[in-house]
Amino acid sequence: MAQTIAEKKSFSEIDWKRNGIFVVFGAAYLGGFQYWIMVNKYRQWFPTMESFAKLSIAQKLKDKAGLIDAAKMVLFDIFVHMPWMYFPAYYTCKEFVFGKSWSPIDWVKNGCTNYIGNIKEDLTAMVKLWGPSDCIQFALPMHIRMPFRHLVSFFWTAYVSYTRGSVDDEEPLQRRLTEAQEAVAGEFVKHD
Repeated sequence: MAQTIAEKKSFSEIDWKRNGIFVVFGAAYLGGFQYWIMVNKYRQWFPTMESFAKLSIAQKLKDKAGLIDAAKMVLFDIFVHMPWMYFPAYYTCKEFVFGKSWSPIDWVKNGCTNYIGNIKEDLTAMVKLWGPSDCIQFALPMHIRMPFRHLVSFFWTAYVSYTRGSVDDEEPLQRRLTEAQEAVAGEFVKHD
């Protein structure tokens, strides 16, 4: 969608490796890990989650403990899950698909380096979308939460593909880092 609609590429111009990032990441992270954390772990960490989800809107507004847990879920997603789990996993997955190394250590190292280079833009966009979306999601009945998240995630993933999906996105950052490393190494050799 990002390549054909937003970037107006023809079917023959589609970057299938780029699609591979989202197939691997979507299955492993979004379909597996995110479901596990948001359904299984949230039940343990936020004990009022299920009972709060069953209440009417009027009842939810009176349920102080439920509102506090809902706020905690929003804050956890925005300040822990997305910046410390989602983005590092995405950039590591991208390195797995596009990287030149077969070392998982390199995937993590290079992925996190690229994430750090994009962190301000990524987190700003994430807060703008997932902040309001989470406020809605964590007030919905349980059976609607994950479908709602996946719907929002469809558009979020298209945005991430458009802004971060191409291998060219990190080339300027990687080039600057390589140049900086070479400059430091040159200075080190000069002083030996």
